[in-house]
Amino acid sequence: MPRITHFDIPSDNPERAQKFYQNTFGWKFDKWDGPMEYWMIRTGDDSPARN
Repeated sequence: MPRITHFDIPSDNPERAQKFYQNTFGWKFDKWDGPMEYWMIRTGDDSPARN
């Protein structure tokens, strides 16, 4: 099954949310270089899923 490619996680405290998701799922966060505060999340590597 392919991974989800886009989703939003609204948060009043992005630092706390990032810490939670990093500790819980091992996700990595990168700040988007755009006109508004937005974070990109890497939920795993880019290799294809195996069945």
